[in-house]
Amino acid sequence: MVDRLSPLHMALGETEPGWSYSLFDRAVTESIPERHDLDWKRTLTLLSWEGATREQKDATREELAKDIAAMANSGGGMIVYGVDEDRTSPSSGATEITGCSGVDEATTKTIRQIAASSIYPPVTGLQFHILRPEDGAEEKSILVMLIPDSPDRPHLVHPKGKTDWFMAPWRNGPETSTMAERQLADAYVRRTLEHRRNTAEFDEVVSSFIADCNASQADKSWVIAVARPVAPAADPLRLTREDGDAIFGDAWKNRGRAPLGPQYITAHNQTRLGMRRVFRAEKTSRTLPNSSQERWLEARVEVHGDGTIAVGFTRDGAILPAPASGSREIAVCDIEQTSLDLLLLLQASTKVIGAVGDYQMRIDVVPTTTIFRHPDGMRQGHFREWDGQRVTFRPVSGPLITEYGVEGLITSWFELVTDSVAQTGVEPRISREEVRTWLTGSVHA
Repeated sequence: MVDRLSPLHMALGETEPGWSYSLFDRAVTESIPERHDLDWKRTLTLLSWEGATREQKDATREELAKDIAAMANSGGGMIVYGVDEDRTSPSSGATEITGCSGVDEATTKTIRQIAASSIYPPVTGLQFHILRPEDGAEEKSILVMLIPDSPDRPHLVHPKGKTDWFMAPWRNGPETSTMAERQLADAYVRRTLEHRRNTAEFDEVVSSFIADCNASQADKSWVIAVARPVAPAADPLRLTREDGDAIFGDAWKNRGRAPLGPQYITAHNQTRLGMRRVFRAEKTSRTLPNSSQERWLEARVEVHGDGTIAVGFTRDGAILPAPASGSREIAVCDIEQTSLDLLLLLQASTKVIGAVGDYQMRIDVVPTTTIFRHPDGMRQGHFREWDGQRVTFRPVSGPLITEYGVEGLITSWFELVTDSVAQTGVEPRISREEVRTWLTGSVHA
């Protein structure tokens, strides 16, 4: 994964990203102060929940939720557990590595659950780094939590058992304060404007990709699938060909011989560079039986430096045994295949780009058509005769949920694909188990 410079890196004057325990040794030596996007915590209280009363656990949950929401409401930042601060100084500089013994993956899972259940709307996209000294001393472990800037701010904390009470925390320099009424009203206005801007930018990304595919031409219909992070990075990475090869290779590694679709067409194509993106595009001809007319199979796949994924495919009416009306018809399986290839690229890209949080996805047919062909279950690669039914296909948009791991991602993806395919009168042919196997490389127990 490509790490980005954190608030600590910038405070230390580091120009190269990456995490090491020595960063925190330096932070203590240089007494790096807290700021609006950097918060030192001596310990992580939830690690000592054993034997705690319900009231103590609720108080711990509330305090943790308040710290996370404050960062999310203030542009994002990092909280470091296991580093003490100088409480006698207004700057609250780092003074000592105290450590967090017992921190592990279960700890980070609990924190995610608190961010999802005690904050409204939930804060997603949290990243964690567990660092230990060279001697491996468990008691000196440090937990770094990175909170992204959130398009859903203001985030409210609603403590358990307090039915008529909530607060909107924010970072006032190195301190955590509570928003006043005017601040809260302004934050809701900014949220509305931010959502409108993100929607407009997403529409522009989709339109730009359609133009790159030349998909708006009237003689053939394409299946288009695009996913963009809800909170895309403000500084998109400048991807290299090597980055692209790594992403495409990782995405396709568990598929074997893929069915006809974007992967099939572009798998052996050269990765090319675009503006803050890498892509593959290919065009190959196919002549249908009993016809001298050539059909052009085309595909384009893009990975952007801000985490956006775009996939397009057209078979140009190459429907066996014969198209019903020419190039302006869509094989229903192409909707599934194009959407699946996007999903595989999305997961592979996060390992290189480091995009976090949920995505907005759209599935469309461009130019629109009313003729959709269903696979013939008796003859592989063939399609049933068109039944004369015309379908009005509408674009499908919705979230891809990444916060809850592979299962959450698969569930949200299936919702969108099912809504798309159901417009043609059928259910998806691809099973959840197949998708899970392709994403993880193993069968789910």
